[in-house]
Amino acid sequence: RVQFRSALFAVIAESFSHITVSHLPAQHREWKSERDRLLNLAAGETEYRKMRVGFHKQLARFDNGDPSSAKITHWCVGVNCCQGLTQADRSNHCFIMLCKYFYFLFALGYAVPLTYRWKHAQPALRFCE
Repeated sequence: RVQFRSALFAVIAESFSHITVSHLPAQHREWKSERDRLLNLAAGETEYRKMRVGFHKQLARFDNGDPSSAKITHWCVGVNCCQGLTQADRSNHCFIMLCKYFYFLFALGYAVPLTYRWKHAQPALRFCE
């Protein structure tokens, strides 16, 4: 677990960028639409799915850049966006929250398909596409 957590946090640190702006970029609406489309694929009635979607929604608050990009970008719009008095404090807060929600998502895992009928295989495949 410790090695997994360290590797996960290293990947996040390597690909994370925190950009302070007065207004979100024009493409922000497109990025939000794409994220919403992906969340609708994961949505469902079970408590497990509701919990996963909740983590994804929290994660989207701090990873509000292009979802198709390999980079994790947070476009910070000021003091009300992230906690902290300085830009470095706000960047650190955002990084910690990203680590927290990515870890929760991976620690929660995925519903394992029943081997005798693969009941949950299609939702898992749709999520991976």
